[in-house]
Amino acid sequence: MGILVFLIATLAVFCACQLVIPVKDEQNIKFSMGSCNKFYGYEPSMIFEAIREYRPDVFVWTGDVVYADYKVLPGIWRTPKSHKIVAQKFEKAKQDPYYQAFLQTGTPVLGIWDDHDFGINNGGTEFEGKEWMRQQWLDFIDEPLSSPRRTRSGMYESYYLGRKRLVKVILLDNRYNRQKRDTFGEEQWQWLENELSNSPETKVFLLVFGIQFLVEDRYIPETVSPEDRDRLYSIINNHNVSGVILLSGDVHFGEILKLPCSRHRIGYELYEITSSGMTHSVGQQMPQGLTILNINFPDTYNIHTLPLRYVHRNFGTIEFSFNQQDPLIRLQVRAIDGSLALEKVLLLSQLTYTCIISYSKH
Repeated sequence: MGILVFLIATLAVFCACQLVIPVKDEQNIKFSMGSCNKFYGYEPSMIFEAIREYRPDVFVWTGDVVYADYKVLPGIWRTPKSHKIVAQKFEKAKQDPYYQAFLQTGTPVLGIWDDHDFGINNGGTEFEGKEWMRQQWLDFIDEPLSSPRRTRSGMYESYYLGRKRLVKVILLDNRYNRQKRDTFGEEQWQWLENELSNSPETKVFLLVFGIQFLVEDRYIPETVSPEDRDRLYSIINNHNVSGVILLSGDVHFGEILKLPCSRHRIGYELYEITSSGMTHSVGQQMPQGLTILNINFPDTYNIHTLPLRYVHRNFGTIEFSFNQQDPLIRLQVRAIDGSLALEKVLLLSQLTYTCIISYSKH
């Protein structure tokens, strides 16, 4: 039996029908995240050595734990050739010695898929192999066989970090029900609204996506629809929800984003941290990757501190310090050796909902 079966089934306890992940210090919580692993299948996941040394309370996959599909030409991908090949890819990723050494620390591992570990590039509800792939993915993180994530309409789920419930992690499935104008499906939207509106103890909500949420002015990469953004903003406004932070992967570089005119849209500053490229990155694949991104990607959503992006292999961390009157939140992108590459320090008061004078779609 895998070590994570024990961790999720016994260390994570059910409380009022919600999963609670224990933390070492309720006043100082350390969260970690990462995505885009094993592009070719043979790269060592040595970045997990730095994550292990960081000693997080939890690690969350934000998609593409393996690349189950395969590339035939640049930008052209095909579905997996066989179940056997896919199963081998998941097993190879799981048995990576660096990843195994990290798992031996006992750190709980959670996560959500994106397109390549879903089974097809930019895929959605039409993908016929999604049920089989779902079971493979959940086996990879040792999800209990009784988990509702194995049978509901999507792999979405939520967890509190610590018994005080100050932080809530909400994993959102942007693949299973994905359609052109609705990425998540009505059932998941209603579930999300309930998760955000019925957690009175929670100070911060971490909404985890496989793809970036805020950006809408880039021709690549993939993002959600304008209707998705408007619906989330409406939920926040209708229920006066404070403390939402967005998390994402997918793009093979790291950055910290902010919704322009946030206070006029949702009543406070809305941030997104993207961490992507654990075994491969834009900088590794293109020698002038940062320059190319800066030329082709507008900085509309960047926080305008230099550098705007980090294009080498990375993982993300969020540090919560609740032991002061106005708690600190540190959004961080870290290099493969664990050093800081990008950081934005926030006060919890910056994420507190205030009444919106006017709101209009743009």
